Amino acid sequence: MSRTKRLILLIGICFVLLPSLVYAHEGLHEQIAAITAKIKRDPKNASLYLQRGELYRLHRDWSRAAADYLRAERLQPGLKVVELARGKMLFESGKLQRAKLTLDRFLTQQPAHYEGLLTRARVLAKLGARSDAAKDFTHALTMSSTPEPELYLERANVLAGDEQRINEALRGLDEGIDKLGPLVTLQVAAIDLELRSKNYDRALTRLDQIAAQSERKEAWLVRRGEILKLAGRDEEARAAFNAALVAIDSLPAARRQSRAVTALELRAHSGNNVATSPRIGVDQRVELMAIIFRLAGNREYYQGKLQPYVSEIDRHFGPFREHEAIKRRIASFFEDFAGRVETVKSAYDAKRPKVVGVSIENEATDIDPNLTEIVVRFDRPMRKSLPTLGYDLRGPRDRFPEIGKFEFDEQGTSFRISLKLQPAHDYEITLNRNSGGAFASSDGVLLAPYRIHFRTR
Repeated sequence: MSRTKRLILLIGICFVLLPSLVYAHEGLHEQIAAITAKIKRDPKNASLYLQRGELYRLHRDWSRAAADYLRAERLQPGLKVVELARGKMLFESGKLQRAKLTLDRFLTQQPAHYEGLLTRARVLAKLGARSDAAKDFTHALTMSSTPEPELYLERANVLAGDEQRINEALRGLDEGIDKLGPLVTLQVAAIDLELRSKNYDRALTRLDQIAAQSERKEAWLVRRGEILKLAGRDEEARAAFNAALVAIDSLPAARRQSRAVTALELRAHSGNNVATSPRIGVDQRVELMAIIFRLAGNREYYQGKLQPYVSEIDRHFGPFREHEAIKRRIASFFEDFAGRVETVKSAYDAKRPKVVGVSIENEATDIDPNLTEIVVRFDRPMRKSLPTLGYDLRGPRDRFPEIGKFEFDEQGTSFRISLKLQPAHDYEITLNRNSGGAFASSDGVLLAPYRIHFRTR
């Protein structure tokens, strides 16, 4: 092999390995200084200028990079890889048209160069030349025996920018799946494209393939529910969301409290609420009862945007306002209900779960500030999903302690709160408020608002 050919081969190897070397060893400034020292000792070495130019490119110092490329090119005119380096620098600095022309020249001489094809594909994608970009991505993919899955994703994104080419994008992703195996990243991208085309059944088939190879199912069950909801299959969506919640509830407590799982649980609850929500409509019987209550003197309608409707009600039904039957029926209803309010309230309160113990004395004024845990015990198993803690919003914010992890035990009858306290400080924690809350028995009956108040010594 001639000296020139060996030099070109060496430069090519350095060019490919340079990015990994940059991040594997010392910082860019140190590497630039080291190459500069070598250039002083060997000022006619074109490969050193090319290497330093690449370091300047990675440092985004475009003018110095361009100067080093030019110097390398003048020292060794046959060093064609300089055109590739210059094309990458122009692309990264936003000079897209110049980058394309430079890469065109390089690929004219080396039409099967992998890095050159990929770089030009990305330039063409930025320029909006989707077809040409896809061709370059495809050509590059054929050059590698084990292509990166990201390249299939890049090509699919380019093609899917045109709604008419979504099927082509899907075929490209399936080509990657056939070559690399059923990678989740490729299948998820394909699912998104299937949904854009409203191919719900095909999206579900792909999702089932992912779930089958996954040990944990909760994320895929939530996604399944969302797809079924989009398809208008509400009953199946509800079943999927419920299955996801069961799977989440079976996770270890520490994992269940993680941010990712909490977000997933919120998606499942949100999707379930939409899937089970009643359809909006008007029940004439209910509307008639509202009108009767209005005739009896109750303010049944908001008077702003509904004013024309309220005026029509008053005009049409107003003459019946003094009718004896209306007066007698309404009065009878309120008299009967007023007599039953306390009974209804007492019956509901009797069904509520109750706090039967707290590990500290409530209202105590000498709690050890080194205390790290409070345990609340209930008289029955509680619902373990998404408990929330709060404080009296009318008081200062610093009355709420710094909370760490909180969780129910396996039976759901004890709730542990990890916390950090300060000395000589008032604290308050509330379980539910008058407006509601998340603490409820396993059968869904809300805990009455419960306040834990104490002061550290």
